[in-house]
Amino acid sequence: MHYSYLVVEGPQDVEFIGRILRTDAFHGVRLFDELESFWHPLIPRIFPHGGDLRKRVPLPVFFQSGEHSVAIHSVEGKDKLATSVEETVRLPGFRAVEIEVVGFFLDADFRLSVAETFARFKGDLQQRGLRAPETPGVVSGTTPRTGMYIFPDNEHPGTLENLLDTCADTVYPALREKARQFTAGAAALPLMDEDRSEFLKPSGALKITVGCIANFLRPTRAIQVSIADNRWLCNECLAIPVIAKLQAFLKDLIGYRPSSA
Repeated sequence: MHYSYLVVEGPQDVEFIGRILRTDAFHGVRLFDELESFWHPLIPRIFPHGGDLRKRVPLPVFFQSGEHSVAIHSVEGKDKLATSVEETVRLPGFRAVEIEVVGFFLDADFRLSVAETFARFKGDLQQRGLRAPETPGVVSGTTPRTGMYIFPDNEHPGTLENLLDTCADTVYPALREKARQFTAGAAALPLMDEDRSEFLKPSGALKITVGCIANFLRPTRAIQVSIADNRWLCNECLAIPVIAKLQAFLKDLIGYRPSSA
């Protein structure tokens, strides 16, 4: 079995990457008894985690195919990416040397260029004695293989929502347009500054638009539920160049053969 450990910023990233993997013959692992024993040291044994009753248990989501087992770990923010890998490889009983792939997925930083964002996190990894890729979007030839993908495309500022918006323009164009109209109209309302704080962020309007689409499709559910259940990544969307680019990176990083091959 080939083991890959991927670290992402949030649960939407987990599900987006997971949906791509599922199109290539991977399946999600739900039951502990079905999980490769290699990953067992990553399963928290004590609740509440860190004594905090409200803190989300830091449990990766696992995907598996015939020859590959993948753990995708959401760390709730890019500042924790390097720290989380460092903590994981040091877990008692975890055979980290057997990991063949370590991958990082994060949003571009609007305050920095993509190159500057990459350099920052490459430095964080190196300071912790961890291997780092040399170029965003390019898989290293080291052991373990490493790669970093900066959403939306390793070139431009943006977030995962840029990819979701691109998919929505293909599969839900009319719904997307209504969501954009709502967002623009709501932005003109006389709201207090504290109510507008998220909207005023560089990606605020786009995140609201995507959230509106997802909430229509799966009312009251988190966006990642809609990503899992709805047609954001149908075959037509997988053919979009920017989505195909991400899928090709995952194939190269993990080393799996797509089901269509």
